Amino acid sequence: MTGDAALVMMADESDDCRDVVRYWKLLNQGWDAVFGSRFVKGGSVIDYPWLKLRLNHLANAFIMLMFAIKLNDTTNAFKAYRAAVIQGCLPLLSRISM
Repeated sequence: MTGDAALVMMADESDDCRDVVRYWKLLNQGWDAVFGSRFVKGGSVIDYPWLKLRLNHLANAFIMLMFAIKLNDTTNAFKAYRAAVIQGCLPLLSRISM
């Protein structure tokens, strides 16, 4: 990564590409990361199988409880990170000595 930030989103147009600008503006307000949510006011899911939606809600509730966080859609791939956040996670690959 060589830029100021990285953004991850689904390539099937399930995420609105116009939100990329909103994410960038939030990062520029000083946030280290910005996460999307399908389960907040204004969020939505379209043609999502009923069982998959229920299981998704259960998985997110479990993660919220387990890690004591308020993020209600951790399984959503639409996220943006400042470069410093990614660099703080290095090394992303372990080195194997032979």
